Amino acid sequence: MGRAPTGSSRGAPALRPAPFRRTAGMALAAAALVAMLGGCDLLAPRDQGAAPTAPVAPGVTAPPLGGGPADAATQAAFGQAFSAFGVQEPFWTVEVTDGWVTFIRPGLQPIEGSPERTVTSEGASIRFADAELRLEQRACAGPNGASLPFVARVFYAGEAYQGCARTGAAGSLAQWTDFIPEMLAAIDACIARANARPVQVTFAYQADEEDGVAVRIRDGEGGRYECTARANGSEVTALDALPDSDRLEQEGRVMFLRTGQSMPAAACPAAPLMAPTGEVLGQVVPRSC
Repeated sequence: MGRAPTGSSRGAPALRPAPFRRTAGMALAAAALVAMLGGCDLLAPRDQGAAPTAPVAPGVTAPPLGGGPADAATQAAFGQAFSAFGVQEPFWTVEVTDGWVTFIRPGLQPIEGSPERTVTSEGASIRFADAELRLEQRACAGPNGASLPFVARVFYAGEAYQGCARTGAAGSLAQWTDFIPEMLAAIDACIARANARPVQVTFAYQADEEDGVAVRIRDGEGGRYECTARANGSEVTALDALPDSDRLEQEGRVMFLRTGQSMPAAACPAAPLMAPTGEVLGQVVPRSC
């Protein structure tokens, strides 16, 4: 498995494609996203066996937002920051933050504006400038087979852009633990290969290899390992012991304990990590309190 040089000066691998951020290198970032996501699956269709939807449908307008009044849980689910993106060309992105929305398409000027959000029992509409982001809370097939919790569509200038979304703006996602639900199958496969329990997951990220997730763990005997597994958890492709000098920038700031793992002694207060379905996936524990 390809690795960056070891040592405390190593930068953390990128947790999300660069085009989610508005930077001076936008064109280069968009090109990197195209290269990274090339060949990914399209949206999972609503009904099994249904024909897939094209990444961009021309000559369309947003249909009326259906559904009745949203309950408090639905309002909360759709009232957050969001990152939405296409999983096939064209690799567009939308970042929804507090009071601002940015829609980016490779090689074109960003479309930006203040959001006007409407939430019903069936989903959300976020209007900005002359565009509209529609969100539905159902499974969406994202990069490398990861299942994302929201289906996304952007309607702009007579075109409908199809993609996936997750909560949290890309520029504000501070911790790798935000991505655990998408990497959980690989994390579980790596935990199963550990020598002793409990197993602490100290960092996880999308590896350089195609369809690979790298998971750093500390087993119950204190051994540190980097495990690489398929995103769907079907195979562990590497398990390497790590020296103490080999640490990533974000590694160890928090640890993730999968449900069923005992809490280490003298640990800081833990916070439950929830799946979009409400299931408790485990506990996130900070290194220092």
